[in-house]
Amino acid sequence: MQDDETRLFYVETLQQALAKDAQLEIRHDCGHRMASECTTCSKDSRLDENITGNGTEAGSSPHEQVPGDSGSALAEVPIIDSSTESGRDTPTEDTPSEGIPNEDTPGDHTRKPDDNILDRQKVDKNASIQEAAGSAEVGEIKQLDKGVPVATTVETALPEKSEQGPHSPEVDSARLPESKGSSNSRDDSSMPLKRLTKEEKAQRAAVFEKQREERKKAHEEETEDIMDEISYQRSVLRSRRDHKKERQKLQELQKKLERLQKKELDDSDYATTDDEADGDDDEADGDDDEADGDGDEADGDGDEADGDGDEASKKDKNARKGKTPTSDEQNSPATEEDGEKSPKAKDPNAWSLPISPAKQDWEDRKKMTEEENSHIDSVMDMIGLETVKAKMLEIKTLVDTARRQDVNPSKERYNTLLTGNPGSGKTTFANLFAKFLTSLQLVDDNIAITSGSRLAHEGVHEFKNIISYNLEDEKGVVIIDDAHLLRPNLSSTGRKALDYIISEMDRLQGQVIFIFIGYAKELETLLSHNDSLQSLIPFTVRFDDYEDIELLQILQKQLNEKFDGRMKVDKGINGVYMRMVARRIGRGRGAPNFGNAREVENTLMRILFRQATRLEKARRLKEESDDLFLTMEDLVGPPPSTALENSKAWRGLQEMIGLKTVKDSLKSLVHRLQINYDREIAEKPIVECSLNRIFLGNPGTGKTTVAKYYGQIMVDIGLLSDGEVVVKNPSDFIGQYIGESEAITKQILSSTRGKVLIIDEAYALSDKSDATNDHSGNIYKTAIVDTLVANIQGTANEDRCVLLLGYRDRMERMFQHVNPGLSRRFPMSSAFEFDDFSDEELRQILDWRLQEQGFTATDEAKQVAMEVLSRARSHLNFGNAGEIDILLNRAKELQQGRLAGRDDKHDPFLLESQDFDSDFERPKQAETRIKDLFKDLVGANDIVEKLVGYSRVVQNSKALNMDPRSQIPFNYLFRGPPGTGKTTTARRIGQVFYDMGILATNQVYECSATDLIGEHIGQTGPKTQKIFQRALGKVLFIDEAYRLNDEHYGKEALIEMLNILTKEAYKNKLVTVLAGYNDDINGLLKVNSGLSSRFPEVIQFENLKPKQCVELFAQLLEEQKLDTTALKPDRVADKLKDSFGRMAALPDWGNARDIGVLANSVFGRILKDASSSKPTLVVCEADLDAEVDAMIKEREQRAGNSCPVDHLYS
Repeated sequence: MQDDETRLFYVETLQQALAKDAQLEIRHDCGHRMASECTTCSKDSRLDENITGNGTEAGSSPHEQVPGDSGSALAEVPIIDSSTESGRDTPTEDTPSEGIPNEDTPGDHTRKPDDNILDRQKVDKNASIQEAAGSAEVGEIKQLDKGVPVATTVETALPEKSEQGPHSPEVDSARLPESKGSSNSRDDSSMPLKRLTKEEKAQRAAVFEKQREERKKAHEEETEDIMDEISYQRSVLRSRRDHKKERQKLQELQKKLERLQKKELDDSDYATTDDEADGDDDEADGDDDEADGDGDEADGDGDEADGDGDEASKKDKNARKGKTPTSDEQNSPATEEDGEKSPKAKDPNAWSLPISPAKQDWEDRKKMTEEENSHIDSVMDMIGLETVKAKMLEIKTLVDTARRQDVNPSKERYNTLLTGNPGSGKTTFANLFAKFLTSLQLVDDNIAITSGSRLAHEGVHEFKNIISYNLEDEKGVVIIDDAHLLRPNLSSTGRKALDYIISEMDRLQGQVIFIFIGYAKELETLLSHNDSLQSLIPFTVRFDDYEDIELLQILQKQLNEKFDGRMKVDKGINGVYMRMVARRIGRGRGAPNFGNAREVENTLMRILFRQATRLEKARRLKEESDDLFLTMEDLVGPPPSTALENSKAWRGLQEMIGLKTVKDSLKSLVHRLQINYDREIAEKPIVECSLNRIFLGNPGTGKTTVAKYYGQIMVDIGLLSDGEVVVKNPSDFIGQYIGESEAITKQILSSTRGKVLIIDEAYALSDKSDATNDHSGNIYKTAIVDTLVANIQGTANEDRCVLLLGYRDRMERMFQHVNPGLSRRFPMSSAFEFDDFSDEELRQILDWRLQEQGFTATDEAKQVAMEVLSRARSHLNFGNAGEIDILLNRAKELQQGRLAGRDDKHDPFLLESQDFDSDFERPKQAETRIKDLFKDLVGANDIVEKLVGYSRVVQNSKALNMDPRSQIPFNYLFRGPPGTGKTTTARRIGQVFYDMGILATNQVYECSATDLIGEHIGQTGPKTQKIFQRALGKVLFIDEAYRLNDEHYGKEALIEMLNILTKEAYKNKLVTVLAGYNDDINGLLKVNSGLSSRFPEVIQFENLKPKQCVELFAQLLEEQKLDTTALKPDRVADKLKDSFGRMAALPDWGNARDIGVLANSVFGRILKDASSSKPTLVVCEADLDAEVDAMIKEREQRAGNSCPVDHLYS
């Protein structure tokens, strides 16, 4: 508006000068005499275009013509130098800075009185004016004084210009009407009107048009002269300002010199870099610009209008707004003329400040249509938000158009939805937008602010209070911040409040405008609650995340505001390190809940924290430091390689036993981070390197401990702001109802910002990770994974590290069945592998734990402990270091029990062999124990001999420090007829391997082939895996293995079994025995060739010989406490051998199984024939004869032999 007033001043001044030259008196449209403003009716003055040389109108008019009064054209007022009076060296807001617009510019110009307006020097009238006034040629205007000299009190006097303007050609007055040619005419209405011919009218029009063109040309020349004077005046003022800056700079340097002299420092101890010198210039310039105030702003605007390219004015504006001139501006001629120091080297990567099309549009509208709105001005001054600014102008255009169309815009809906990430300026804009709406007179000037959380808590009552008490007459604007927290799908109170708001929005249309603020995705749920809500909100303003250049501007603004522009920055506030910080922040752009300006604030806090740490260290070392200087490491952190060397966490990780693979992986990660660090400084694109990792390994391998070190290392490098480790399980993420799991997951992620989040047993996020689980997916777990994918970006600038811990096979299955985005954020290829500790590493951990707990152990005891740990490896999920804790706790308990009954002196902190294993000597006695174990098994000599050989292999391997597991077989085929001891042998195999020190238990898990086979397609595999998992560390005995030759599910089970036996998780960790008859096992071996290679060891069981049958028969009778004296005679024994030989020849002979049946029959007959008194358990030949005869007869009949059986003893 100030620019419009300036234009009006020049227009009126020129009009007055022209009128006075022509001896004309200018009147207002109202008829009052000329003044800067008519105080009678407040109408502005205009010079009628149709004025002849004698001051009368060119056309007929009913108005009275007033004779010219040369004394009233201009008033003589002394010119005031506003900049000198105010103590400033630049013009104030009222200093004219615009050119004079064309006289045909439409619109009324209203100029308010201004006490500080520059007065004009009185125009020197000479004789030529009187000559022009008295010219005999009608209609001629002689404008002899074109220049309007301006005198000021500045040091350099301004020369006056006085040029003779061009005269209009003479016109024959005889051909003009008398009323037009007479200068003495007073009242045209009293004179008779003479009719003109067409030729006369045409001639009159041509003369008038020619005169008008001449006046217009004279006007343009006058305007050019005035603008030349304005340009000269600016040059003078700029020269004075530069002179003042130079004085201030000299004063600052003098003060610095005095400070250095006081400190008595040598020149070599203090060096002033070019950056510091430039910084001092900037500081002086900044102070001077503050003194310049808004006058410089007006000056700059004038330059834009004039198009004279005033570069100095632009630089002043940039300095006042916290901006640095672009490289082109720094090298401009204006810089050299002003005597400013040009930069030493041009920064080729310097960012140019963005141009706001919306702001340019608004400035154009203000100049052309004289629009004004301080609230739009405030929004236009905000950084970024281009779409927001454009939307604001669209709304104003809509309102203005409606008013021009004579339509009441306040009856329309202007409810607005503001969506965007936090820190994007929504709340700040909402307040300005509310004031903007009231300034358009759409609603009353009442603004009420509430929040979604308050409405969700207090409900409808809160909203009623806002409408009733905060808005007078229920008119104004209501701002609901964080509207998404109403959560109508979760909160009944919020749902009721929202329903009531919707009804009130319809009722209060035209009286209240509602502004909803929130996050985009969450607001989708709010809008979907009620279909009518979207129709009630016609405007949606989306706040995009700030771009890198805008983030840099925000960072500069926050830094300058915090330290009043006194903080210096390495390489400058627009330098490479500041741009590097902005780029790092910008990498999080696009992610849900990206902090924008808040993220800049947090980053600045971390920068200042690093600076404070550095300054404190320097202070303690009594080193010289500048509290108002940010170094490279303050801004972007130390180089990762340097930070790693100085990291205590890294040294702690190096001291951990084992973990070579993890340490190498971490070194590789830091190396990639160092490469990215170097590329950032070179302002090259970085290679994406996520901090999120998968930790794969068994329990007790140090995953949690390493995770803590990992987090602290990331803090030391500068990639995490906190480094605290938070451990969660999948169950911690699961809610009780639909939607709660997502909310819990978001809350956990939000609370772990800047920290390390460990999700232990992460494979449980999918039920499909368990191969034995054939259930369908869990919707709650699926929601958790989807939320993790949506909120974890996997960038190094995310300020959060998420670690997924689990076993490799289950983690791989989980990634196959969940959201594919999870594998992109947590690539298995970059996983940290935690291998099981070796025996040597376990021994080191054992020694360290003993020392830590204040115990000692003999070397023999430690060896026993290592054997126990070695056997425990075969268990499912071997605990590694955790297994040592379990072992020591059990050893301390056994030691206390051992020492409880002793009276002699003993060392209570010494652990001995029996404390770790009460039967620790059994491996040495394995051979003897095997023989004792099978001494009652008839016909097992070959088996015993083979097992004894295995025992010797184990002992010799240990003596040679070799792993015995690789020297003996773990998979066996028991092949032979029924009743030959296959099951009995298998049950005792467990004890044999336990005694040898191979297995940690003597248990045998028995099952049949049927237990491995499923009922439906897809069930066989999981059932087989579950059986083998249960048998880990034990003996798995699969009887009736021939059923695995089944055409359908049996073969599937066999293939799955062979696959399992090749996996490291099962290899040499359980003894597998397949038992069956000769033909069946042979047929099974032919079905799958892989079976022979995986079961190389075959133990053949043969039919019992007749002598062995008699021995077993007598043994079984004796076990039942029968007197077997009758069987001892050779005659009876020989006949029994013949009988058993005859039965063994039958196809269905069951060996020990049938012998056991015969023994039970004999014992039963004795019990039947005994008296009611205490029976005598003696085997007689008659009972023996009857039972043997009956069995032979029955078995031969089954075999198809109907011949009678001869008595065996006849």
